Amino acid sequence: MGSYFTAHVASSDPSGLVPIALDGKMLRGALRAKATATHLVSVFAYRARLVLGQLAVAEKSNEIPCVRALLTLLPGSLRWLVTVDAMHTQVVTAKLICATLKSHYLMIVKSNQAKILARITALPWAEVPAAATDDSRGHGRVETRTLQIITAARGIGFPYAKQIIRITRERLITATDQRSVEVVYAICSLPFEHARLPRS
Repeated sequence: MGSYFTAHVASSDPSGLVPIALDGKMLRGALRAKATATHLVSVFAYRARLVLGQLAVAEKSNEIPCVRALLTLLPGSLRWLVTVDAMHTQVVTAKLICATLKSHYLMIVKSNQAKILARITALPWAEVPAAATDDSRGHGRVETRTLQIITAARGIGFPYAKQIIRITRERLITATDQRSVEVVYAICSLPFEHARLPRS
């Protein structure tokens, strides 16, 4: 990750906290000798709209070591808000982001962290007012997203967690009147008063 990219990203985020996403993907048409598709993990800076780096996932491995390796390559001169999916909601990764990089995370919580998910879903969400609501229309679909936030208690059982977030997505397919509801939970190490969460 060269100095040009670092300078460009820093200039696009004068707040000092750079939101990035780490995500894996399979390259279409990219086959190895044994006909295995190439699996890459990339670091993408939202506001600068730049891919800052990427690594190939080793055979017989998964994305987790690649994500941690990419995190260690991030310039220490910047502070990051690292967004990852549920696979990477791991204690070691959280400590690397917060303790080593002096940065923050936004992590999705699913069944791979079953105990934490159970604690989160048991919270009194019906009593929590919406922090934000967003409506979007397009491609024959109407979607409403509702964001709720609770300050994390120590008993949540995950390091550096400061906020617990619930996002409810309600979708309507206008042509068929088909409706669906999806609920996603996340944890964030930023205190509420400092948070400017990227759109999910």
